[in-house]
This record gives sequence, C-alpha cells and structure tokens, in this order.
Amino acid sequence: MRASKSQEPILRTSDITPRGLALALGLLEGDNYKALQPFDYLQHLSKGPSDRVRKYITTNEKISLWVIKSILYYDTVSSQSEVFKFFTKTAFVSRKYSLAHPVVI
Repeated sequence: MRASKSQEPILRTSDITPRGLALALGLLEGDNYKALQPFDYLQHLSKGPSDRVRKYITTNEKISLWVIKSILYYDTVSSQSEVFKFFTKTAFVSRKYSLAHPVVI
C-alpha cells in the first residue's frame, strides 16, 4: 500500500537494521562532531563547554535518552533484552565503521 501525498511513509521496526541505525546516528552526530575544533576541547577544560561542545553533548544526550526510553518501553524483561541486544549490535557496528560516536547505553 502506498502512502498518500499527505502522509509520510511509516518506517516499521522490522525495517531497521543495526547497520542502518548506526549509519543514521553517525550522520546525525557527524556534523556536530566535525564542527569541534581543538580549542573547543581546551575551553571545555577551563571555561566550560563552547556552543559547539554543548550542541554535541545535547545531541548525544537526546540519543542516549531515546535508547533508554526504547528499552524501557516494553514491560517484559525478554522484550527489553531484545531491544538492548539490538542497540548493542548497533554500537558494535558504529565502532566497526568508526562512526562519530557509538550508541551510548
């Protein structure tokens, strides 16, 4: 069934792979990560985070919170375990392809 022009296609959980999610998260975080300059790291140690560092931290925290909410969404431990395994596989893929930052769990 095709989505009408007024509706966006719905992405089902079964359509998402660890590799696909890792690439999507890498793209999402990549721009923030690439924007960081050496001075940002030094400023973070002395004066606190720069705007670029804050933006990177905020994006990372949003992703981390989304992962936690996704795991805790289910009531049964077995379902939570399956979601946790999926994100763990995603983190390994992120590390394998040296993406901006692996999923933080």
